[in-house]
Amino acid sequence: MELPEQFSGDGIKDHPVPASFNQESRIASHPSMRGSGSLSPRWYAIAVEFPHALDEVVLQAALKEFVIRHEGLLSGFRVSRGLHRFVVDGTHVSVERNHVGVFECRESMLSALKAVFDAHTDPLAWPAYTFGVALDDECATLFMAFDHSVTDLHSLALAAGEIRELYGAGLASKERSLPAAGSFLDFCVEERQVPQDRIGSAVSRWRDFAEAAGGHLPRFPLDLGLSPEEGDVPLLAEETDLCSADAADRFEARCRSVGGGTFAGLLAALGVASGAAGVRPQMLRLMAPYQTRNPAMKSTFGWFVNAVPLEFRIDGELSFDELVRRAHTAVKAAFHHVDVPFGLIERQMPPHLVEQAGSWVSYLDYRPYEKSGRHAATNAQILTNPRRGQELDLWMSRTMKGVAVHARYPDNRVARDNVREYLRRFSACIDEVAADVRL
Repeated sequence: MELPEQFSGDGIKDHPVPASFNQESRIASHPSMRGSGSLSPRWYAIAVEFPHALDEVVLQAALKEFVIRHEGLLSGFRVSRGLHRFVVDGTHVSVERNHVGVFECRESMLSALKAVFDAHTDPLAWPAYTFGVALDDECATLFMAFDHSVTDLHSLALAAGEIRELYGAGLASKERSLPAAGSFLDFCVEERQVPQDRIGSAVSRWRDFAEAAGGHLPRFPLDLGLSPEEGDVPLLAEETDLCSADAADRFEARCRSVGGGTFAGLLAALGVASGAAGVRPQMLRLMAPYQTRNPAMKSTFGWFVNAVPLEFRIDGELSFDELVRRAHTAVKAAFHHVDVPFGLIERQMPPHLVEQAGSWVSYLDYRPYEKSGRHAATNAQILTNPRRGQELDLWMSRTMKGVAVHARYPDNRVARDNVREYLRRFSACIDEVAADVRL
């Protein structure tokens, strides 16, 4: 496992590019900003398998090249009369090996990994990420863990493909076939240049959205077993396979035939599940889309995800096809303000409308990513640290294997019963739609 020494950027001058709005929000919870408390880890990791005969020297070189390739990974933050960015000179970067231990079982190894990731993903230390390699009799698994201030799920998929390419090219002593990487710092500048009239329009839309949800961000409408006075509680994380690749193709074909797509179809299926549970008349969720439309950011590592309001009606005797059309229209409407950062919007919203967390829904199709065809062969998997909260969040994804959903919700009996039944109805709707299609 790689345990890079961390430092606070002493001796490196401040960089003029500010933190992104997402980074500001993440670092605002840091004890150094609050003046007290302890750091709450919030990391994402990608695990990628390699053949057992791993060339560690080549892997070290690939990891170094990956870091130097992305300016966001050379960037850190410190607090001194405000939050300031610094950027490390790539020529000073090295990847050093440190032996952590030998583990008799997977559980003890994963527990040790969690401790390493917790300790080495501090957003106010550089690097706010760490790498590790676990060796067993069958293969080697590379873990790349990043504080959320550094990455989102899109960029983790990018990392999996790039590290395989860099390692493979290094082994074969050949040129790397990777597109030029943009700079995440350019995005941090870009997102602060939104015209004022667009900001005003987005704020007005968010206010209407919050009022429609009852004067706050939307919450999951079924009982999650929490009393009104309870704060954040431990969340249960569950991964559910919804359908195979073949069934996903058939499901998508049905959705496209009525003017939608896979995401609109999944939202429609959630609408069916909500209606079956007696939830009417609207589907209200926070949606997490990729914020920038700048093509230079396609091969750039960073945190690009924004928040946008998603709303469509599910009342009446609606067919699945009609729900697909409504969901598709709602997604298009939500994307109208995708370039306006939520961190900017919430500063102009009445505090009571945004002070509590809402219920998220997200969809990510990993198939178009560079080298995504290799993800299944290398058993690439995404890991997160245990989280706390009050809501149900659904992160849906499509890979070469099919469609799955990652659900996070309060870990209690009432929530488990209600959420699992909700997801059962959701999955049943997908199965029913896919079964009716012949390709």
